[in-house]
Amino acid sequence: MDPQDFYAYAAGGGLCLFLLYCLGPIAQRVGLVDRPSGRKQQLRPVALVGGIAVVVSFCLATLLMPISLTEYRVLFFCIVLLFITGVVDDLRELPPAAKFVMQLTVALALVFLDDQLVRFVGDILDGSGPNEYEPLGL
Repeated sequence: MDPQDFYAYAAGGGLCLFLLYCLGPIAQRVGLVDRPSGRKQQLRPVALVGGIAVVVSFCLATLLMPISLTEYRVLFFCIVLLFITGVVDDLRELPPAAKFVMQLTVALALVFLDDQLVRFVGDILDGSGPNEYEPLGL
C-alpha cells in the first residue's frame, strides 16, 4: 500500500472518530436523536450522527488520495443525495415511499449517467459458478 493512501485512510478514520465524539452533544441540542419507543431497543436517546461522520470522513479521505476524482462526479453526487435524504429522514421521519423513490433515483442515475451495472453477483445459488444478471442489472 502506498504510504499516501495509508495516511488518507488514517485521516478518514481519525476524523470519523473525532466527529462521532464532537457531533453527539450538538445532535442532542438540535434534536437529531433516536428516542426509545415501542419499536426501539435502546434505553436512552442515541445521537444520529454516524452517517454524517462516515460521509464527511469518506469524502475527506478520498480528497486526500493522489488520484483524479473527475470520473467519480456522479458517484459523489449520488452519495450527497443519499446523505441529505438520510439527514432529512432522521430529522423529519420521511415516509418509506419517499426514501424508496430517492434510492431508486440514485440507482438509476448511477446506471444511466455513470454506466454502473451489477453484472455478476458471484456463486450464490447452486455452486455452478458466478451468476450473470446483466439483463436485470441495476
